[in-house]
Amino acid sequence: RADRLPFVTPCAHLLCLDCLSAEMQRCAACGAAYTMQSVADPHRRAVNPNPKWEVPIDVIEFQPSYAQKGALGIQGGEWQPQWQ
Repeated sequence: RADRLPFVTPCAHLLCLDCLSAEMQRCAACGAAYTMQSVADPHRRAVNPNPKWEVPIDVIEFQPSYAQKGALGIQGGEWQPQWQ
């Protein structure tokens, strides 16, 4: 379900948040192991002083884009969740 909260894995697979979360240490599509960022990593603690668990490094989250108010475009400039 890559149409909901899409992520790109380090092995170049497109997964939704549910699939990414199902197995946090390897890719749900191909089984490749992720490099994990430790809770003790000082760079991580700089933005989150109390992380609870390790997370995969280099997983990219797609962010929705929004049109400027009053702009005209596809569907009248409104944000479209069907980004494909």
